Amino acid sequence: MLRSLSISSSGASPACGPPRTGSTTECFSYDCWAYPAPDFTKHGAGSVAILVNSRVCFGFALLGSALGGLTALVLGGDGVTIYHGLYGFNAVLTGIALGGLFLVLNVWSMMYALIGVMFSAIVFAAIAVALSPLGMPALTAPFVLTTWVFLLPTTSFRALQRVSIAQCASTNTLVRLASES
Repeated sequence: MLRSLSISSSGASPACGPPRTGSTTECFSYDCWAYPAPDFTKHGAGSVAILVNSRVCFGFALLGSALGGLTALVLGGDGVTIYHGLYGFNAVLTGIALGGLFLVLNVWSMMYALIGVMFSAIVFAAIAVALSPLGMPALTAPFVLTTWVFLLPTTSFRALQRVSIAQCASTNTLVRLASES
């Protein structure tokens, strides 16, 4: 079971309203209800930009967000943290990287990316709990570590074909590479 991610200091923020002292520890508090659910102006524009750039990346972003939150729910993650999308954030980035950017798209790379998405949610919980005594947020460390760990063994798997950095320009290249192999 995942531990609750409450990293505010002893002078915790009230249930509604901004942090009392404005310290950095309280600014990164995961358990404050003061901030509403993400609205379209913050995240919708980014989603539209991903969709315009690549439908495949957009699909993996949606799958990553849903699967990251679902993984946290199944493993007993804190509901507030899940609601604010903190488990899904790194899962979205991992899904885009493994599913829509660095690997040629096929059935095996899709399953591999989805396993990586679930793993990034677990890594987020571990890093967030490990950094909570210091009052530090996990930020994108789970995404970076998960992507590195999942890209390292791809040379040993015949079903997973890595894409060279020069070919990472667009998902159209990935689709073309998938049809050639």
